Amino acid sequence: MNRKVEYILIALILMGVTYWILSAVPFKTDVEKRIPVRIYEDGEHVMDSEVLIEGEIGKYLFSGRQHFTGKFHLLELPEEATDSYITWMVNSDIQKIQSISAPRGETISMDRWMFIDKEMDSFVFYFEDGQKMATTSGELMEWFKENYRFSRES
Repeated sequence: MNRKVEYILIALILMGVTYWILSAVPFKTDVEKRIPVRIYEDGEHVMDSEVLIEGEIGKYLFSGRQHFTGKFHLLELPEEATDSYITWMVNSDIQKIQSISAPRGETISMDRWMFIDKEMDSFVFYFEDGQKMATTSGELMEWFKENYRFSRES
């Protein structure tokens, strides 16, 4: 009888450790796509472009946490402005690009806040200058301007 309890305890401990390890390890999915966007300046459409997305989405097995690492590159920006880390915030629609390596000065880079779905098909973000926006739809742009304009100041 004591042996049976020991085996059950060992099995429970192993299952707990396995669960803990699997919940902490992200599973990677490769992403490679080009998404058409419209660029607006002061609310007026000025040009069409594309965003190149190449990298990995890391999803955690027992959690809704997800992040992207790789290239999130608006083709209107210089090629150096490509390294991105996007994390989907818990209980929020607003998403944040946590780091982008981009040259400063004359080059206009992306602002640090954006709205993007977890499939990375629909998104909207401001340029760093605060005047230009890139978006996959006009409705999304209007929604973002009404709901999350404040995020640029935080």
